Amino acid sequence: MLGSRPPILKFSSLAELYAHFETIFLGSNEISAEIVSDCGLAVTVFDHNFFHMVKLRHPNKQKLFMKEEKEVLRAHRNGFGLYEYERQRAVHLRAAKETIEHPDEVYEAALKTASHIFVKIFKELPYPFTVVLVAKRDGSLLVPVTSFPCRRRDVKKWRKGRLIYSRPQNTTAAV
Repeated sequence: MLGSRPPILKFSSLAELYAHFETIFLGSNEISAEIVSDCGLAVTVFDHNFFHMVKLRHPNKQKLFMKEEKEVLRAHRNGFGLYEYERQRAVHLRAAKETIEHPDEVYEAALKTASHIFVKIFKELPYPFTVVLVAKRDGSLLVPVTSFPCRRRDVKKWRKGRLIYSRPQNTTAAV
């Protein structure tokens, strides 16, 4: 039986959005935390992964660095200023963590930006899938690259590579 997608995040400022990310992925840790997946892989989430997970951009900055941005993020309590983010990624951060922790499928892939693809299937339409791309860093460290909700017609392109995990008694793999 398919589960429900976690509730979407509600926020009205950059500080609130970053606080959600910290709560969901870092917990009481300031810089990083490890999520051990049901598939046996450990994914390390760093504070700077926030930039990719919500696709945060600033028009006057080519690249964002957490050591320069963290206090700015936390202090931005009214709106988002010049920062832009991708709403669909941001509101579904809880689903991204759930996908890493309890994937329905995991593929080993040779993508330009990722080495693993985690897929979770929810009952909600029109986006029943959440896809999380994970990359190897420094040889073996796995870190999240991005996540997004996905339609049924689009998930096929993410189910590429070698299937290395399928949830036991997963009757949803054909969905």
